[in-house]
Amino acid sequence: MADDTQTPESATFRADDLQKQAQAAEQDPANFSLVDLIKSFFNWLNDLFSSADDKNAPDYEDASDQDRAQIAQKDASRVAADEKEYSDKYGDFKKTAAGKWNISTVVSGSKQLLDMRAREEAANGGKPVEAGMPFEGEARVSSAYGHRESPGAGGSTEHQGIDIAPMPKGTRLGLVSTMPGIVIGAGWLNGYGNCVEIMDIYGVHHRYGHMSELSVKVGDSVEKGEAIGKMGMTGHATGVHLHYEQRDDENHTRDPQLQGRTWRDGEVMLGAHAPVPVAPALVQTVTASQVSKTQVAAVVSTVKHPTAGHVPDLSLHGIQQAALQEVHSVTHGAKQLWQQACLMLA
Repeated sequence: MADDTQTPESATFRADDLQKQAQAAEQDPANFSLVDLIKSFFNWLNDLFSSADDKNAPDYEDASDQDRAQIAQKDASRVAADEKEYSDKYGDFKKTAAGKWNISTVVSGSKQLLDMRAREEAANGGKPVEAGMPFEGEARVSSAYGHRESPGAGGSTEHQGIDIAPMPKGTRLGLVSTMPGIVIGAGWLNGYGNCVEIMDIYGVHHRYGHMSELSVKVGDSVEKGEAIGKMGMTGHATGVHLHYEQRDDENHTRDPQLQGRTWRDGEVMLGAHAPVPVAPALVQTVTASQVSKTQVAAVVSTVKHPTAGHVPDLSLHGIQQAALQEVHSVTHGAKQLWQQACLMLA
């Protein structure tokens, strides 16, 4: 691995060389996918080192009617102390990236991503892979992507990602990779605090901000759902949460797509290993003509005892009681069966 102490200026110089190489490679149509990935690397590097200011740093998590400017002033000493502690522990995001990515490593990394893409799509029946949730457990969207009011910033801002707050509040949930890919950045990144960035098999970048712990380093390959660290409140943050971004191959942010959809303020999100809540309306009195009790019981039984072949109480009361008892203990793997059972009970 190259020297981590290299400066941003040297990284920008290598990025210029990389652009020339990518342009030359475009002459060969067979390398189109590879060129796409190389360009994604280049655009990211060029933007990362184009300015000393972190113009893409996230705004604060939604702080109700509190003045974010006052919060920033109050937390200045905490942020400064965090920067020293975590820069020593995990390194500076930009310097670490500057020490790792050059023409040779970018090209080899792009080829590795192509291999991963072929493997993952084959395992997915030849279909493109969708991004999963970036955390384990249960959370809610505390601030969605796009335009939002920001009193501390003197008006409104464009939020570059989404803020995801843990449930219950303050829980440092485990964070996982939303897609298979390569860790291209890890360390302290100004307002983002402890930050990890992953480039996925399609050249999309996934950035995680405000982390309390990092369990990956630059150059690591990660699978979808693999642990990368924990939620925290490092950098500019008013509470424990995750600031999550997706950037396209031109390094432009976009409204994050997770599990095939975008997410709005206040929505509850279920990550890995989260129990599936059931609304009271789903566990209600039903007549025999509405649903086959035997059919419902078979699904509930599969959830409760996947291998034991246990036959539960087939009465309507028995089915409802089984549903209520199991709501907090259903495993992630049984989620689909559980949802089927709930629909049958509706």
